[in-house]
Amino acid sequence: MIAVVLPLGQTLAYWEPELIEAKSFSKTIAAFWLLYPKSEADTAVSISWSLTEFAHELDTEVERLNRAISLARRRDTATVSRRVPRTACPLVSIAANAGAIH
Repeated sequence: MIAVVLPLGQTLAYWEPELIEAKSFSKTIAAFWLLYPKSEADTAVSISWSLTEFAHELDTEVERLNRAISLARRRDTATVSRRVPRTACPLVSIAANAGAIH
């Protein structure tokens, strides 16, 4: 894990690996990564980024970074439509009582 507080008025232009989150911190941006070695044999991790100035409000820039983080995350599965006619799916009720399911 690493957290970096960027210089005043600066934002991330590029970063690798993918960020976990960005937050506003004392009028600046803080960026947070969880870092893992590429394999079990590796003992080191690598991180790189570049900075650029931003010209809008701090909260707007933090929101932009977090949106970019969210959109960059790989989805494990595709969204699948599971439309089932209401009449084909009866109501199922499950209640647990003292470890037993009825």
